[in-house]
Amino acid sequence: MHGQSATTLWVWERTFDPKSDFAGSIIHRPACAEAVGIVNHDLNRAAVEITAIQQAHPQALLLQSVTASAWDGGSYTDCFGKLYTALSFTGLKLGFIAERQLEAGIIPDAPVVFVPNILHFSDAAMESLRRFKDRLVFVGEGDLFTHDEFGRLRVVALTGETMAFRHGSTSARALHKQLMTRLPACNLRPAVELRGADQQPAWGVEWRSAATHDGLLVTLCNYRKEPTTVTLTQDEQPGFVRDVLTGALVHEPLGLSSLEVRLLRFERP
Repeated sequence: MHGQSATTLWVWERTFDPKSDFAGSIIHRPACAEAVGIVNHDLNRAAVEITAIQQAHPQALLLQSVTASAWDGGSYTDCFGKLYTALSFTGLKLGFIAERQLEAGIIPDAPVVFVPNILHFSDAAMESLRRFKDRLVFVGEGDLFTHDEFGRLRVVALTGETMAFRHGSTSARALHKQLMTRLPACNLRPAVELRGADQQPAWGVEWRSAATHDGLLVTLCNYRKEPTTVTLTQDEQPGFVRDVLTGALVHEPLGLSSLEVRLLRFERP
């Protein structure tokens, strides 16, 4: 659902040595091996739907920087991870633009780019980012992009909106609350609205969507440690919600246990 195309979960080494790196591997856990097989079966029979969600065009981009990783350390990575988490619970299709892509002259192709507390950034990447004509959102304390890749001071010439973030104290949930008030001003809204039992924006449930000829697809995952209940609404014509994997109609409110994943389709009557 997030763009990964291949993964490896298997190991060939067999050992009963508790000191070995392979002790307790998946070979020794039949229930886990069974779960992997079931997931692969579901991926194969829902390949068309999952591909549609995977290939949906990003509505917002998160800026990734190797220079900031080296120079800014935890102040950058802390913000990057928490901002990614917060954006994942907005229902938007999230993508990335890398510093290396900007250095190659690639201009971001999305209405909004989020900058996660980046102080050090290469001059070549800055040149491409200056040509980006849409909305920049700076998440951090004070000015960002203040130094180049060699640590030299830079005169910041980029303007954009700001979101407050303090390293080590601002939580992903606090960023999420800021995002939910700012996204309408950025003309960003998910194709499907998701609300909790209190009819407020749900925290801890990730959902993404993609339009297809057969209806709007929505994938959900409850990342909370406890069950939750949500409702889904779409602004288009009323229709039915059907589970892609089981074919059964879905009745709301929808209950999700911890780490439960659902793949749904809005169908017109």
